Amino acid sequence: MTLHLALARWGHELHVFTASPNSSAVPGEHSGAFNLKFHLTSPTAAGYLNQHLFHAENSSGRPFDVVHTESVALFHGRARNITNLAVSWHGIAYETIHFDIIQDILRSPKEPRKPAIAERIAKVIEEVNFFDRYAHHVATSDHVGDVLKRIYWIPEEHIHIIVNGVDEEIYRLDRKQESDFLEAMLSGVPVMGIRFASITGSVITDAKMGYAFLPTVASIKEAVYRVCGEGREVLRKKGEAARSRALRLFTATKMATAYERLFLCISQQTQGWKDKNDYCVREALLCEPAEDLGGGAWCPREDLDGGAAEDGGGRAGISSLDLNKKKCHNLTFFMR
Repeated sequence: MTLHLALARWGHELHVFTASPNSSAVPGEHSGAFNLKFHLTSPTAAGYLNQHLFHAENSSGRPFDVVHTESVALFHGRARNITNLAVSWHGIAYETIHFDIIQDILRSPKEPRKPAIAERIAKVIEEVNFFDRYAHHVATSDHVGDVLKRIYWIPEEHIHIIVNGVDEEIYRLDRKQESDFLEAMLSGVPVMGIRFASITGSVITDAKMGYAFLPTVASIKEAVYRVCGEGREVLRKKGEAARSRALRLFTATKMATAYERLFLCISQQTQGWKDKNDYCVREALLCEPAEDLGGGAWCPREDLDGGAAEDGGGRAGISSLDLNKKKCHNLTFFMR
């Protein structure tokens, strides 16, 4: 919802197709944005969303400029002919397979192998089977982008690295109770996580902002003892470093700005409309990693009028958009 609300508040029209456990729920508009419309349906057994509802809305005389979905929500057979499609991939199931391998290595000889390993592999195969047909892949971490490029041979020009962001207006220094990584970092709390590539490559890039451990009891105990031994002052400094990194990379404003640029680029490519800005310039979509950031996550380089973007959460380029002339009439498939 963070991305949807931001784009809607900036003037874009969004239709969100999502599953609802309440079969009697009716579609409607979000109270915080008049141009954010929901189409609710019951979830299917296969986990996909209602494709018939999407095609009916898309054929109503005003087709969507851009279609955005998560790979796990996409029914490939009906989506393969959608040229204005951007697919986000988190790579969670893919990375979990490696965690399963470690757990299997550590299991006792008498303990049976968990069937979840085979199920997870089948899920990943189904998820990535049509990756080469998508014109735009949104990787939510540097590691996921590298997997798309090196493991699945997706051309680099088709990959856009846009890390997830959280609302910087909600998660401030006085909000300490959050437990999720990005929310905690933005609140100035040091974080601790499993030493997965997606975490150590984009989130906990070094010991200055938190702790990483192997998925073993011994490693977790060692990390906890280290936290207790370093004390409050060290934790405070790590929290400051975590918040500084989060403000530079993980705010909702920067995430939404990156998606907005990508969606406008797709709309320019597929519909051929002209604008004073070329939204498809590579530098406008991705930013080279700064040495102190430790990764290639997206950050705004400059705004669409050529001015410098604000580093502390200012939205780059929105002021130059003529939203009355061109709306990004965006459809989003979204898993419940």
